[in-house]
Amino acid sequence: MSFAIVEFIKEQSVELVHLTWIKKSESTTQCFWPKLNARQKAKKGEIPDPKTWDTFEIRIFSTTDDFEIALKRVARAELTSNVESDDEVPDVRLRKKVCGYSPPVDRYKHIEANKEKNLSTSSNISSNKDQQSKSSESALHNINAKLNMLLELQTNLTNIVKQSIPKNDDGKVLEFDMLERPLESILELKDLDNKLHDKELCKSLVKYLTNIGGTSVGDNVRRMMKAVGSYGLWSQYSYKGRKGKEAFCGTVMCKVILKSALRSNKDLKASAVEVEIKEFLKHAPYKPGGINYKNRQADMNISSSSSSGTPTVLLFSSDEENDV
Repeated sequence: MSFAIVEFIKEQSVELVHLTWIKKSESTTQCFWPKLNARQKAKKGEIPDPKTWDTFEIRIFSTTDDFEIALKRVARAELTSNVESDDEVPDVRLRKKVCGYSPPVDRYKHIEANKEKNLSTSSNISSNKDQQSKSSESALHNINAKLNMLLELQTNLTNIVKQSIPKNDDGKVLEFDMLERPLESILELKDLDNKLHDKELCKSLVKYLTNIGGTSVGDNVRRMMKAVGSYGLWSQYSYKGRKGKEAFCGTVMCKVILKSALRSNKDLKASAVEVEIKEFLKHAPYKPGGINYKNRQADMNISSSSSSGTPTVLLFSSDEENDV
């Protein structure tokens, strides 16, 4: 006899085992049981390993040397304990076949382990979701905080700009185009000069010219003068009004230029600014748009063509030196 059909008492399941797996004592009959591939190992008659195989209390129904007959008796044992008879009466208790090749106790342990694993996994997923949710809320809070800071900064800048716009005593914004284009005629300059008697308008223009800047005092003065008028206009002015020209030093615009330059260049004396204004007015007629610009170009061409050596260019006439 090689095989036995047995019932696992506690588990209430049946299966075939190899006879070498069964060990008897005075009180109980037990059977070794592998964790995997039990039927294949029973068919081969593998020797049990007490260190890795489990033991279960059993009841023996039948024994046989034929593996196929043993399989049939296992199927019959699910209905009755009289597995060797062809004409049996079903037992009152219905038994179940061992699912797979592991006894129910191992299967139950596996199920419980899976439940615990699933619960742990669900807990971890829930925890991760909570952490992600908290992280998202924190990131959203930081973004909102930064947006609020930007809005507050924008509001402050808007208020600063509004405060910097010149206003009348009644709070209305002054209407002044800040010289959208340079003035072209004496009439335009005189008209603006009359308007600059309004202190608020005068302050507004000084603030505008002060922000023009420049790399030096001379550059700063030239930038302001060109912003106010064209070379054609300044060709008709000299600082003190000599040679039949208009006097610039007596205008309100001259005072505006002086004040703006002194604000732009600290620790600077007014006399230094006056020198730069005089220089600008002296050269204005010979700049593009000035009244003597074409004549100067013709003089330069004649001087260059008449000389066989190094061209001699006449920069200023004697009249220019005194035209201040």
